Amino acid sequence: MTVLGTASARRFVAPLACLALALAAIVVLHYDAAARAVVLWWDSPTYSFAFLIAPLSIYLVAMKAQPTPPARPLPALTVLHLPILAVWFLAVALEVIEFQQFALLGAIYVTIVSILGFRVALHHAVAVLLLVFLVPSGQFLVPVLQHLSADLSVAMLRIWGVPVFQDDLVIQLPESSYFVAPGCAGLNFVLVSIVLGLVVGELFYKSVGKRVAVVIGLVGVALIANPIRIFAIIAIDHATNRTTDIVSDHLTYGWAFFAAVLAVCLPVALQFRDDLAGVGPSSAPEAVAPAPRLLALTAALGVALTALGPLGLMLAGGQGADRLARLPALPASLAGAQGQVEPWRRLSGPVAESQASYPLAAGGSMRLQATLRLAPTPERRMLDAWPPPSVVEESQPERRHVVAVAGGSIATYATAKDGDRRFWAVCFLVDGQCLADGGAYRRAILKALPGAPLGAAGVLIASMPQPYMANPRSEAAFRPLVEALDQASRSLGPALRAR
Repeated sequence: MTVLGTASARRFVAPLACLALALAAIVVLHYDAAARAVVLWWDSPTYSFAFLIAPLSIYLVAMKAQPTPPARPLPALTVLHLPILAVWFLAVALEVIEFQQFALLGAIYVTIVSILGFRVALHHAVAVLLLVFLVPSGQFLVPVLQHLSADLSVAMLRIWGVPVFQDDLVIQLPESSYFVAPGCAGLNFVLVSIVLGLVVGELFYKSVGKRVAVVIGLVGVALIANPIRIFAIIAIDHATNRTTDIVSDHLTYGWAFFAAVLAVCLPVALQFRDDLAGVGPSSAPEAVAPAPRLLALTAALGVALTALGPLGLMLAGGQGADRLARLPALPASLAGAQGQVEPWRRLSGPVAESQASYPLAAGGSMRLQATLRLAPTPERRMLDAWPPPSVVEESQPERRHVVAVAGGSIATYATAKDGDRRFWAVCFLVDGQCLADGGAYRRAILKALPGAPLGAAGVLIASMPQPYMANPRSEAAFRPLVEALDQASRSLGPALRAR
């Protein structure tokens, strides 16, 4: 198969060069969202396949049997960058990095279509569609997939004759218990199956029906294969009296099992391939290459409109940075104890952080940390501040209470890690008001957007060692932390409310 003849290829040199430069500029302008996506590809096995998406898209374009229509730049289409920019601003305000990444993807799509035209984009629709998988998404499916995998694997164990008891996502056997964690839900298998189905359909099928069928078929196989994988791991562990390392290395064995399943399914799918041979270049006369000035104008318009958002944030960030210098210090004393208070330290642009430590009569110290944003920034800072690094490696801390205070409400938690038992209190600040969780934080910002777009915000975190014999189920046990946060929020409130 071949894409283009030499003459046809020359027609796409200028459009592809403009497209590459425009896309590079847009990614640089949205560097934070793009970098966070790449970090997640690297860190999470669920999304590691995303490193192959761009090469796969280029490969599908190169292997397209039918000749590509001529490029037709559409400068007027660049106006679609404006609604995408509005979505991006909203995502920045609410600190939803996934929406920022989808806004970046939308800008990429608009750029592709505006420079190459609708006919080229439709001709290579599958290659363009694959770019959706560059955004690490789909976590909303994890709870459903977790329960599906747990229920089906337990059913298989019972059929196999293994004595088993299921408590939601916990699978209990006489000698051990297993938890179907989010990483075992099989989201990675589902996403890879969709990508593989799209690629197989594009390369080997003409019929739209066959293309849809192969995607649905492979996704169905993935949904069944993951419970079988969990069943096999538990059954082998049970049969060998836990003498193998199959549980500790279950991710490696899982990918090997999934690869074996695909090795069986793909030859079956290829039995129904269409004969794509003989589809040669069109006999239609060569079209005139688009004018370089029109291409350059389209690319420049798209980049300029996309740049409005980051440039606007830079201007606002400069004003916010000036306000950071006027922030009041954290309280010098809490509950009668003099503390060691650090000065405000700028993290980036209009975001600053300060910490303080106050000795406790019973021993140890109460720690107070504040992170404030006085102007919009595309970086997630407020919602990334909790849970703090000291508890980030354990499961999400369990909420015990939401305590009402004069300035709003505060959430309290108890955690235990390596024998270190701590009490925590957290509140998110929006215009000086204390809110108990990230959801309330986002709702408050959304409500304030029409009148005070992207206003001041922050998060306060206080912690202390769990007092001897303190009951974490008692709200009174957290009272020192709650009072500390209430005092700190009231001291910072006027600075956050100032316009």
